[in-house]
Amino acid sequence: MPRQTELKQPAFKQRKRQPTPSRAETAARRAANAEAAAKPGKASSSKASSSKASSSKASSSKASSSKATPVGRAAKRPPGKKPAGPPPEAVFLDDGGGSAADGAASTAERRKPKGRRGTAAPKALPPRCGTVALVGRPNVGKSSLLNALLGQKIAATTHKPQTTRRTLRGVLSTTSKHGPTQLVFVDTPGLHAEKGGLYSFMLDEALDAAADVDVLAFLVEVDRQTRGIMKVDEEALQRLLQRAPKTPVVLVLNKIDVLSQKAALLPVLQQWALRGLFKAYVPVSAHERDGLDDLVDELASWVPEGAFVFPEDSLTDQSERDIAAELIREKVMLELQQEIPYRTAVLVEHFDESRRGDRRKPLVHVAAVVVVERDSHKSMVIGKGGARIKAIGQRARKDLEHLLQCQVHLELFVKVEADWTQTPQGLRKLGYVRTNR
Repeated sequence: MPRQTELKQPAFKQRKRQPTPSRAETAARRAANAEAAAKPGKASSSKASSSKASSSKASSSKASSSKATPVGRAAKRPPGKKPAGPPPEAVFLDDGGGSAADGAASTAERRKPKGRRGTAAPKALPPRCGTVALVGRPNVGKSSLLNALLGQKIAATTHKPQTTRRTLRGVLSTTSKHGPTQLVFVDTPGLHAEKGGLYSFMLDEALDAAADVDVLAFLVEVDRQTRGIMKVDEEALQRLLQRAPKTPVVLVLNKIDVLSQKAALLPVLQQWALRGLFKAYVPVSAHERDGLDDLVDELASWVPEGAFVFPEDSLTDQSERDIAAELIREKVMLELQQEIPYRTAVLVEHFDESRRGDRRKPLVHVAAVVVVERDSHKSMVIGKGGARIKAIGQRARKDLEHLLQCQVHLELFVKVEADWTQTPQGLRKLGYVRTNR
């Protein structure tokens, strides 16, 4: 019979699990450590006695691994199994005489996960404040743009040229991409050929304003530039650059809302860009309030840094009395035809606010005179049976009540001042007098 070979199971060295110390042993070790910390000279004897007390257990574990449980870390256990008894307490060595709780707190602090480094708060931008002149030939929408930027009507606007006769300042306090910004806009009369009298006064008003600002906003009507740059715009620009050659100029292409195709804007921009005279080109629509934020950001980049000149809630430096006169004259121009509107003026003779603070019925009483040059003009302003002057008053009262935020009692009169637009005495009497700047 053949000899059968006995198959033996290969011997694997089994690693014994390190016994878990009991609570008594753990307490003894803690006491020994505390005694050693308190008496440095007897640290070796304390450790020796502690090792003798555990010699029996140490000899039985020689066959196991020589690795000991790390100080400050609990003994490992196989995954998936729960310890038979309560978990052992971790032992912390404290050379400075602190307690185990102190050591645990310091370790927990070291193991605390570090969060992301926070980004620094953005540095506050310094305020900016400067003046911007709205310039261009007549009837390109300068006053309409001013009203749109301020969100309040303070300038007279009509579809007829030469509506603006004096410079008018509007204050816009806002926050642009350059930080807190205050722009003082100067609405100017249209640049035109000098004809003497009132026209000379308006031209000087515009050119002097252009020479005394931080940046110029030159307005053109984009819908009238599609066939080429208009000669009157080029003449107005050259007149402007002669008076303010070093002032930065931003081209504002107004009335983009009337373009049937936005692609028609690009050729106009290219034609003006060939001149090389502008710092920037901003298309806007004052009527639709489109592109105004971009315009404010661009203008803010050209004004200097500095504190605000006007309070943040200021809207204009003009008095309500002066604004009332302009709004009434606007309605006169809208109601009249041909040359008569350009030979009229409005004087506010009475502006009574004594009842404006009345809680029950606030009221402002305004009495104004419409001045014309001819007796025939007077009858036209009054109209048949006073119908036209009544229509003028109704339209003006609506704007005045919106401006003054109360009921307005408006009285209008018509007066003849012969040839006042051509005589120095007539201009001076109606307030068209230039002051030394």
